[in-house]
Amino acid sequence: MLAGLLAPLASAHAQATSLAAARSEAIAALALTGAIVLSIIALGLGFLVAWRSRRRAAADRRRIRELFGTLARTTAVLDAAPAGFFEWSALSGLETCSSGLAQSLGASPVAVKTFRDLSPYFTETDFAMLDAAVDALRAERKPFDRVVRAKNGRVLEACGRIVFAAGTGEPLSFTLWFHDATAFAGDVAVGRAAIAAASAERDRLAEILNLAPFPAWRRDADLRIAWVNRAYAAAVESDLGTIVANSVEFAPGAGPQQSRSLAAMSRETGVAQTDTRRFNAAGERRVYEITEASLSDGGAMGFARDVTAREEAHAELKRHTQAHAAVMDRLRSAIAIFGPDRKLRFFNEAYFRLWKLDEPWLQTGPSHAEILEVLREARRIPEAADFRAYKSQVMGLYASVLAPEEEVQHLPDGRTLRVITSPHPFGGLMFLYEDVSDRLELERARNTLAEVQRATFDHLFEGVAVFGGDGRLKLYNKRFASLWALEEMFLKSEPHVADVAERCRDLFPHGGAPWPVLKDKIVSRALDRTARNARLTRPDGLVVQYASVPLPDGNTLYTYLDISEERPASVTHRRGAAGAS
Repeated sequence: MLAGLLAPLASAHAQATSLAAARSEAIAALALTGAIVLSIIALGLGFLVAWRSRRRAAADRRRIRELFGTLARTTAVLDAAPAGFFEWSALSGLETCSSGLAQSLGASPVAVKTFRDLSPYFTETDFAMLDAAVDALRAERKPFDRVVRAKNGRVLEACGRIVFAAGTGEPLSFTLWFHDATAFAGDVAVGRAAIAAASAERDRLAEILNLAPFPAWRRDADLRIAWVNRAYAAAVESDLGTIVANSVEFAPGAGPQQSRSLAAMSRETGVAQTDTRRFNAAGERRVYEITEASLSDGGAMGFARDVTAREEAHAELKRHTQAHAAVMDRLRSAIAIFGPDRKLRFFNEAYFRLWKLDEPWLQTGPSHAEILEVLREARRIPEAADFRAYKSQVMGLYASVLAPEEEVQHLPDGRTLRVITSPHPFGGLMFLYEDVSDRLELERARNTLAEVQRATFDHLFEGVAVFGGDGRLKLYNKRFASLWALEEMFLKSEPHVADVAERCRDLFPHGGAPWPVLKDKIVSRALDRTARNARLTRPDGLVVQYASVPLPDGNTLYTYLDISEERPASVTHRRGAAGAS
């Protein structure tokens, strides 16, 4: 029974064993097939790689042949250049002189091994300059351009340059290129002289601007500060380098855009722009007139003029003008000031009251011609048969009046005006109108009274004379002149009492005293303003009763009366006897 149970198991085990053996054979067969395939693939890849390597090698050989050909042609071209070059290799230090350079100098290419071998073919000064520049090129990597002269008469332009490796920045060689500038030597000399002259002129102008007492500056194309003079630096209290680096503007209170606005406007319009600004400069409050003008290179030039004194003078003048206007407004005389444009600039209250004009209308500044038209319509100016001619005459005063002129105008309403026309300091004319109607009336009355008094004095029997406090004759009548035998012309000249006494010297009794003493006595009595009443017997026989009366106005009145006929006969007889003796 146990054997019957195990029999199937044995059979299954035998089947499983046979299956495992068959699987192993299959795997082995597959492995062999895969190895064969891989070997075939590897062999194909090997053939492919070898084929590609042969093609790349052939291409590289062709490329190398092409590069060597290009290098040979380039070297031949450079070596055949008319002026040529000299090269120092940065890697090997090898020095190479092109045949073109050697031939241009008259040297054998074989004989030039080093740069020093070229020295005999240049002037000593030029080669020393060139050698120093080459040393700076190789040691400090400073490129240069120089003009040197060879001893064979050629003029060469030498350019020292560095050849760098692409992508690394490392130098490959230092090359001194030469260009034959013999044909252009004259032009180059002229150009260099012109450049030197322009540079000298630029330096001279810069020095002039530095000596200028006002700030000056130049802007670049971006309107930033590019240069300033010393006055600018002193005003902003900084140095040139800081000012240019930070574009320090002259007006500290304004932003960069506002400071550059004048320059921008000048560049747009092509016209210099000016503005007045107030700010602190060097610690002081100043007023500057700033001007910006555009330049041909797109920049601008600026100047700042200190006008503080001018502004202060204007302010002071304005205050004085206002004060004068306030004073003139209170005057009783009418005043009107017309500007150079012949328009009313100022008038006082008496002016519009005199002419009865509308004050608000006058404040609009009408022209002189318009005012004349209004006054003519109201019949307030002198009547004129030809008003156009009258107005033209008045307008002509603006061109003809150089000094104050005075005239009298009689108005239709019976008033009389005294008109003074004078040029105004600021241009135009100033008119002053004074109503002299009452004064003329008083003068007429006074003149009438004076004539009456004169007629009265002249018909008096007594001689009358009035001497002022200064001792001069102020008033006299005809009787005084005849009594003392004095000429009319002499008396009209208001002579001094001393001169009158001198003229009447022979009519005063001397009494034995010297004339100078008597004259001093006469003059002192005439000036002491003491009332007197006395009698005088003159040498010519006349007896004069005179009196002196001090007047309230400081003058002294003298009266002289001939009383010769009132004396007794005995006195007359004795006088005649004395005269005879």
